[in-house]
Amino acid sequence: QGGISMNLQNEDQWLTSAAQEHLPFADEQRMRSGMVYDNTGKLWLIVTPSLCTAAEFRTAILESIPGEGLEGIFLDGDGSSQMNASEVVLIGDQRMIVQMIAVDGD
Repeated sequence: QGGISMNLQNEDQWLTSAAQEHLPFADEQRMRSGMVYDNTGKLWLIVTPSLCTAAEFRTAILESIPGEGLEGIFLDGDGSSQMNASEVVLIGDQRMIVQMIAVDGD
């Protein structure tokens, strides 16, 4: 779930939009997850085991992901922030997740 815009291209508007779209627990330290894409269509799925606010998560994305025309959405975070990849496994709060995004590396 989720789908709250990060407004990565609009620094002055993102907080207002997040409030209007009801981004939950934006100012609390929580695990975060999101999807970010650039203007070439490259997609990043991002999950952090570190607790952070929405603003800290968004800033880290802007500082870490290369590319032009970045945009993204906050996904449901906190305990449902889970990832199972060959490079890393993050278990969140270990609850069963019935909705997921699967990516085939081939």
